[in-house]
Amino acid sequence: MKLQHICGTLVLSVSCLVFCGCELESTIVIYSGDIEDVLASPESKTDIHATLNFLVPILGTENCDDDTEKFRKVTSGIISGVEIKGCVDRGYDSFLSGSLQVPIWKGSDQMSASSLFTVLVIRGENLDAIALVTNTSILDRLDKKAEQEFFQSVDLKDMIIRVELNNDTRDAVDYAVQSVFLDNDPIVALESATLERRSKVQIKLSDVATARLAKYENIVLFFLLRNSEESTE
Repeated sequence: MKLQHICGTLVLSVSCLVFCGCELESTIVIYSGDIEDVLASPESKTDIHATLNFLVPILGTENCDDDTEKFRKVTSGIISGVEIKGCVDRGYDSFLSGSLQVPIWKGSDQMSASSLFTVLVIRGENLDAIALVTNTSILDRLDKKAEQEFFQSVDLKDMIIRVELNNDTRDAVDYAVQSVFLDNDPIVALESATLERRSKVQIKLSDVATARLAKYENIVLFFLLRNSEESTE
């Protein structure tokens, strides 16, 4: 019972980490217009952010205040800008709900020193790669604090991570994905699709993709394709 209580009430960091087998769900909300603004910016480090919404498993909503304080204790001094929205029930499961901002920068060798995750927009000849990078320094600090507070280690590869791509531009957007679930449909090989204006699509990383993120500290989330006219601009 004691181990179940620890597992159920463990407070995970907003970084989509998992303690003792309890999965944390997260969704990174990205707008295509923000990606265009990042590419147009003369600076590689912009003030543009994506929103990461997270759900942390807890035993029940009746202990929401206590769980919130434990959550803050783990992340305090390591990750800033965490917004706790409260506790929610989903079927037979209960979650601590919250969000934080993830910077969107330009270039292949950029990484925020103050954020566990950074979304990178990498310009290519005919397409732009949208990647997720992990700051291992922050990850190690969270791991040590979790060990001190809960005698548990951090296992990044067990997280559930989704991307919600929204097209808020005036035109349709062509994109491509690989080794993901696209609106719950499994995609193995590289496959392209079109996202109409004012539409959105959900991309869920596969176990292989999250394992790569854990091992290599980066993963391509999706590609944005450009037509020949855009490529020559």
